Amino acid sequence: MATSFPTTMAPAVHPRGQEVHGPVTVVSANEFRRLAISNRRFVRADVPQKGWKGLRDAESGEWYVTPSQDLFR
Repeated sequence: MATSFPTTMAPAVHPRGQEVHGPVTVVSANEFRRLAISNRRFVRADVPQKGWKGLRDAESGEWYVTPSQDLFR
């Protein structure tokens, strides 16, 4: 079940230190894992200040996040 947030959310931080902006969708940990191993080209886009792990689609700019603690349950 995905939840969309407005683009006014705090920017994510790319591993190289760049900020990432764009539409945000919160997904379950299972959906996040499925996206991570899909054939789509994603770049990391975490939100460390909120404790979220994120992926941004390199082509469409779609941004998916999930709470990091949910990935280890």
